[in-house]
Amino acid sequence: MINEDRMLKTLTFVNIHKHIKALFIMIIKWLGIIDDTLEKKADLIGGKVPAEQLPSYVDDVIDIASFVTKTELVNNIGKANYINKSFIVNSPTSDPLYNKIVITNANTSQNDWEIIDPEDGKIYINESNNHSYRWSGNSFVDLDKNFNDRLNAIENKLSIITLSGLTNNYDLSTATNGISTLKAKLLNNDNSANILLKIVDTNNKSYYCKILTRDITTVSTNISVNIDIENKGCIQTYNITDDNITLINNNATLFITSNTNNNKLECNKIISNVTTAHISYNNIIYTQVDLSDTNSVRFIGYNSNGILNYYALTKYTGVVQTMNTYNIGKTCLYKANLSLTDTEKQNIKNNIGISSEIQNNLFIDITGKVGNITNELHNQIINTPAIIFNNVIYFKTSTVDGIKIHFINYEENGDLSELIYTIASKSFTTNSVSNTIINKEISIDKTMNNITPIDIFTTNLLQTINIIENANRLNIIVKDSSSIKQTLTILNVSKTLQSGDYKDSNYSITFTFNGIIYYANVKNNIYNEISNKTLLFFTIFK
Repeated sequence: MINEDRMLKTLTFVNIHKHIKALFIMIIKWLGIIDDTLEKKADLIGGKVPAEQLPSYVDDVIDIASFVTKTELVNNIGKANYINKSFIVNSPTSDPLYNKIVITNANTSQNDWEIIDPEDGKIYINESNNHSYRWSGNSFVDLDKNFNDRLNAIENKLSIITLSGLTNNYDLSTATNGISTLKAKLLNNDNSANILLKIVDTNNKSYYCKILTRDITTVSTNISVNIDIENKGCIQTYNITDDNITLINNNATLFITSNTNNNKLECNKIISNVTTAHISYNNIIYTQVDLSDTNSVRFIGYNSNGILNYYALTKYTGVVQTMNTYNIGKTCLYKANLSLTDTEKQNIKNNIGISSEIQNNLFIDITGKVGNITNELHNQIINTPAIIFNNVIYFKTSTVDGIKIHFINYEENGDLSELIYTIASKSFTTNSVSNTIINKEISIDKTMNNITPIDIFTTNLLQTINIIENANRLNIIVKDSSSIKQTLTILNVSKTLQSGDYKDSNYSITFTFNGIIYYANVKNNIYNEISNKTLLFFTIFK
């Protein structure tokens, strides 16, 4: 060690030029600085800085392997998994090692153990469960307990079943793995409303859907369960018995764009004989007219100018064609019983593509006549482009196999009323479809695995959707930068203010997205995440 003061005193008695003496003084002071620095340096032991030479804030976090009993430590002396590890002894309470930290070192015997008392201000990380602990003075306090208790409460109420081996992603009854587990869970009258399904699709990609409702029927000893689920934007009803699981209703939304490949994929949502559909096209929701055609999907709806458009989507090419248009402003003249000149009638016929040779009367009024259809009226119904029933216009849309004729009335609120005329029996039946499913699609310029809830639940989105009122029928469909779509599943909504306070109320939501359960709070349309936990899944095969 350099004695700076002593060297400077010695230099005062040396007779040398003042400039040289000044240089020596400078050198001595620099040597003193270097010596102080070397004195303060950390001494590496085995390539590591000893804990006692670390700044206090670096050494405030201590890793431990786990909490163990003293018996477990003794029984594992010499075992590889217990060498050079730190453990906290939590039993028996009467043992001197209770609540002590045991560093096993070589662990050839108890003589190798190093015993350390826990300290205030330290954070102990349990590597076995990733929980953080603080020493209170007489016990270890789990800092993550409240967070994990909430998530565990969710998981304890949530059964997760994996369905895989599907041949059709939109018909879960085609799964080859997991069906028996699902059937057993449902038929045993477990809480199926809290079952979350993990679906492994035909491309080996995973997504999740929730069982929304269930309806159990018992006839003698036979149990039948109907369940409603959300599957890739479709609200589906399945019937489950001991023998089978069958898709009996599929309420789908097809997202049609200028991308023909996307359109062909969207057509896969149509399951024969069980599907009703709404079609999103040019930012307008249209209603399906006829899905029975093997080659095309026909749909109808108003455009922004009030023109009723009738389209056909070819399934194999993904191309949309305009079948016809109806000017509602003109047809309402007849509906209002206003007089029309022959020229005006002919213009309306031309507008909807009907020649006067085919039908002299533009519309046939069947009000009060459906119970007694004469041969003359029968022929008029077959040929007319539209009928009037109870002062409502129904337009002809299709004739199915020469057996039934379909007439529809499409309201601007999205509801569809349909009159179906059976030719052989000269009789009408009615059908209606209500636009009850709320689909909210948002596009985010990120890849799907990089999208987080904060990207989704923007203030703008929260202002335009009413989560509390519509959670059970709300589909938040997230589209990423590659046009891949995933539906965010809302598991639970809990409101904390008065029942009338919807959009600005303070409420919490639990939902899944990208394989993670999130628990968050929304207040004044501001999203704030509280906690999240990645789900671990396993598949049960019978």
